[in-house]
Amino acid sequence: MDELIGYSFRDKASGKTGRITGFMDIPDNPLFEVETDQQAMIPAREEFIVEVDVEEKMVVFDLPEGLI
Repeated sequence: MDELIGYSFRDKASGKTGRITGFMDIPDNPLFEVETDQQAMIPAREEFIVEVDVEEKMVVFDLPEGLI
């Protein structure tokens, strides 16, 4: 997941966009540090990742409502 640091992201559900600024490899709860209009932490779980576009350096998430 470290290779996604610096990628842009978009949340499919809310439409929010931002940048992945870090990754915390916490056992059983890995987290992405992200910046939108504020800093937030989101779970780095496969079920939330819809697409990773390496050429565009973009990750599309489908996050639960209210997470970011």
